Amino acid sequence: MPPEKLILTDSASGIVNLVGTDAQGNSGDININAGSFNLENGAEVTASTLGKGNAGNVRVTAKNAISVSDAYIFSTLAAGGVGKGGNIEINGATLSLQNGAQLLTAVREAFENQPAGKGDAGNVNVNISGVVDVSGSRGMFPTTISTEVQTGTEGNGGDININAGSFNLGDEAEIVSSTSGKGNAGNVTLSAKDTVSFTGGNIFSTVDARGVGKGGNININAANLSIRDGSQLLTGTSGASDSQMISKSDAGNVNINSGLVDIIGVKNRFPSGIRSRVGIGTEGNGGNITVNASSFNLGDGAEIITSTSGKGNAGNVTLTAKTEVLLSGSSTINTDVRPSAIGNGADINIQAQNVYFTNDAKVDTNSFGQGNSGNIQIKADDSIFIFSGARLSSSTFGQGKAGNVDLEVGNLAHFDGFGNNGGSSSIFSLAGPLVMPTQEFAIERTGGDVSIKAGSVRISNGAVVSTSAFGPGKAGNISIDSSEFLAISGKNGDFESGLYVNSESLSGISGNVTVNSPRITLDNQGILNAESTSGNGGNINLISNLLLMRRQAQIFTNAGTAQQSGNGGNIDINSTFVTAIPGENSDITTNSFAGKGGRIDVTAQGIFGLEIRDRLTPFSDITAFSELSPTLNGEITLNTPNVDPSQGTIELPQTIIDPDALIAQNPCLQRGGSEFIVTGKGGIPLSPNQVQLNAVEVDLIEPAPLTTQTQPTLNFNHQSNPNLSKIVPAQGWVVEGNEVILTADAVNGTTVQPKKDHRFSDCRAK
Repeated sequence: MPPEKLILTDSASGIVNLVGTDAQGNSGDININAGSFNLENGAEVTASTLGKGNAGNVRVTAKNAISVSDAYIFSTLAAGGVGKGGNIEINGATLSLQNGAQLLTAVREAFENQPAGKGDAGNVNVNISGVVDVSGSRGMFPTTISTEVQTGTEGNGGDININAGSFNLGDEAEIVSSTSGKGNAGNVTLSAKDTVSFTGGNIFSTVDARGVGKGGNININAANLSIRDGSQLLTGTSGASDSQMISKSDAGNVNINSGLVDIIGVKNRFPSGIRSRVGIGTEGNGGNITVNASSFNLGDGAEIITSTSGKGNAGNVTLTAKTEVLLSGSSTINTDVRPSAIGNGADINIQAQNVYFTNDAKVDTNSFGQGNSGNIQIKADDSIFIFSGARLSSSTFGQGKAGNVDLEVGNLAHFDGFGNNGGSSSIFSLAGPLVMPTQEFAIERTGGDVSIKAGSVRISNGAVVSTSAFGPGKAGNISIDSSEFLAISGKNGDFESGLYVNSESLSGISGNVTVNSPRITLDNQGILNAESTSGNGGNINLISNLLLMRRQAQIFTNAGTAQQSGNGGNIDINSTFVTAIPGENSDITTNSFAGKGGRIDVTAQGIFGLEIRDRLTPFSDITAFSELSPTLNGEITLNTPNVDPSQGTIELPQTIIDPDALIAQNPCLQRGGSEFIVTGKGGIPLSPNQVQLNAVEVDLIEPAPLTTQTQPTLNFNHQSNPNLSKIVPAQGWVVEGNEVILTADAVNGTTVQPKKDHRFSDCRAK
């Protein structure tokens, strides 16, 4: 029967086979089985070997609690040993490691004049049904779970596997997997049915400067994950000094699968976060960071960063959330190519139902060295919001190209500068000056493109989408494809909302702007800008059903804004209607200072409120002039196709109506409605193509006073006079004196004498 409670304390130790005793030089195993187990106050449980053999395993099994405080459990292949290190296995209800306690498997570093150890370190396997708490330190020594391949040895590090109900790593405690020899570091895997939390504790998986091998991965699987109080998850390769051999190794990956992922805060200037890096003087690639969650939150200065300072590429960052990704409070997701690096930056990929960036949060890819910065790709099934100084940016300040920024949004993409002091860029791609200015004009750098595809796009309160070139390179392009509308409006401090593709140097080239949307609204100083300081302006292409410009809205591709040479860019607008208010000073311009004005082509069914002018005025203008020379003015073409006159016409019936049928033949009926009254002056010509030369002037008459009178009842009986002739419609008229006589036949001006008509003699009033 195992003891109910086993305590090893003070300097008590369970040391088995310090030197191998069997024929093969293997040390034996240590097995501890108790109801509960405490190891404390400097006590050790160690299985190790110096000879050519394997180190033993250490197994601790308890029905209840296991506690290790200021004590040690080791299984090591000792200095000069050749073999395999043993495993450490912990099984129980709960586990507490405190006050500098250590669980260690290692291939030990050889002393001087000793042969190098050769072999793999053992694994650390922890299986706890309840809580695992690893925290605290003893002086300078943190509480640690580690597996190591030390300097001068050959072999791989062991894996660290922890399965628990819940897990906490806090108060500067560490989990470490490393190699300083020739071999790979082991993996660290944490799995919890409930929560994995880091409250000031760290996980490191590294390849040291003298190591040659791959860093281990960090894998976390939990219902929820919380990283705060300056906690770090780090994979990387450490930098080497000039006198050291260059390390050739790749950093490990970080893989997280969880429900809610919450990464928050800074403590003692250390931001909470996840990092992967390639150090100076090393050759290899950084590790990838991949997070799959139900929802993801990065806030209050927390960071996710991959970088390269050596010869190799930085790792990618991929975030996938079922519901939302939220970045706030100056938090950062960043991939960097540092000045000393030769390699490319990594990509940042984010996918969720909704994405929110607010309060100075940043998503950046940068290159300061010899390589391109990475791309940013965000896919939001519903909406993306970038508010209050938050930004997405891809930049190059070195010898490479800035990455692209691509957004794909199912519903609304809204960028708003409200709440940030002085406004902010929401999205930009920048080709900036070199960090070593002496090389600035020797290298052309290219900005990345920005592409936004969404149901609706709204840019407001000083938020901007921009690509810029500050050196001799080219700014990237901006394209927006919106199935509903693009609305740009408002100002915040010095920032005016808009799309900008600018060249800010004397030899740079502006990018192009392309917008395809049923409705484009530029309001309250909203801007589409493709200017250049010197050199040619960019092009702007708009396809829409309605382009509406209000309150000093601007579309311009001007060149030579620093009073330099360069031609204005081209503006091509294809819209059903282009509308502005004449007095609101909204302009479409492609002007130049010393070069040629650009070309403006507008194709629309209607253009309202804008006038072509040779200079800008306080009204709404369309201009393409050259400041220095009218002979260099640009071209303006307004295409307003005629409406097809056949549209909307109705084909008349083929049956011709007999006009005789429209005239009543009963003379008594005719008597009741046979008056022809003309009020006014003049007459009607015989046909619309003729002029009535002898028009009759008829004076205006006063209406007869109304009288109360009983109308007579007429007896219509045309059969009483069978000799009446057939009545036909009038075909013309003649004038005789002051009389107009209607005729049965056209008379071509011949006077017809009126005849007395006795046909109505039998129409009697009763």
